[in-house]
Amino acid sequence: MTQKTILITGCSSGIGYYTAKLLAREGHIVYAGVRKQVDLNVFSRLPLRHQPTTFLLDVTWDQQRINKTINKLSPHVDVLINNAGFGFLGAVETISVEQLQSQLDTNLLGLFKVTKSVLPTMRQRCSGLIINVSSISGLVAFAGYGIYSASKFAVEALTQALRLEEARFNISVASLNPGSFETNFWKNEQFPKKSNASPLTEFNQRIQRSVKRSRSYRGSPQIIAKKISQLINSHHQPLNNLVGLDARIIYLLRRLLPQFVFGHIMKRLHQRLI
Repeated sequence: MTQKTILITGCSSGIGYYTAKLLAREGHIVYAGVRKQVDLNVFSRLPLRHQPTTFLLDVTWDQQRINKTINKLSPHVDVLINNAGFGFLGAVETISVEQLQSQLDTNLLGLFKVTKSVLPTMRQRCSGLIINVSSISGLVAFAGYGIYSASKFAVEALTQALRLEEARFNISVASLNPGSFETNFWKNEQFPKKSNASPLTEFNQRIQRSVKRSRSYRGSPQIIAKKISQLINSHHQPLNNLVGLDARIIYLLRRLLPQFVFGHIMKRLHQRLI
C-alpha cells in the first residue's frame, strides 16, 4: 500500500472520525478537520503513531481563509474526503430561506470551496482522488428530507461534472451514498420551528418521532470508513458507491420499477414510518 496524504472534513465524530482513525492506522498521513476548538483533541486517546493531525476548519469560512488553512498543512493532498455536513428535516414549506441557505452553505458551498482549494496541486501532480460523502438522499428524495436532499442532489451534480472535467488530469471524483447509519447526523439534525400557520407542523413532529424510533435500524459508521479505505486503495472508483442494505434496496427499486409504482411504494413506506 502506498502512503497517501489525505484531508478529511468533519472529523469530530461519526463517518469523519472513524475514517480518519482507520486511514491513519493504515499508515496514511491524515489531516482531520474539525469545526470547534474543543474537538482538536478528539484523537488524543489513540496511540501516537496512529493519531491523525487535527486542525480547525469550518467549511463555511470564506475561500481565502480555507485556502490559507489547507496550504499550511501540506504542499499537496493526494485524497480529499468531503465529509462535513448536517441535515434540516421537515416539510419543504416549513423551511425558512435562512435555513435553506445554511444547509447549502455547509453541504454544497463548503464542499465546493474545499475542493477548489486542493484541485490546483492535484492537477500539478496529475494525480488525485476526491470522495464526496453524499447520501442515498442525493439519489432519491424522501418526504421530510427535501431541503437536505436538495443539497445532496446538488453534490451529485457537482461530482458528475468534476469527474468528467478532471479525468484528463488523472483526478478521480466519486460520491459515497450511505443509507441510515448511527452518526451524529441524527443528534445534530435541525427542524423548523413549530408554526400554527402551517398545516404541516404536525407532519414535522411525526418526522421527529420517526427519527427517534428508527435508531435500531442504523448501521455502524465504521462500515462506511472501510468502504472509503477500499476506494482509496482501488485502481478504479465508481461514480456512485452505495453503502448499507437500505440504500441498495431503495436505489435498485428506483432503477427497476416504473416511476408510478416506485412512488406508490415510497408513499406507503413513508406512511408506515410516521
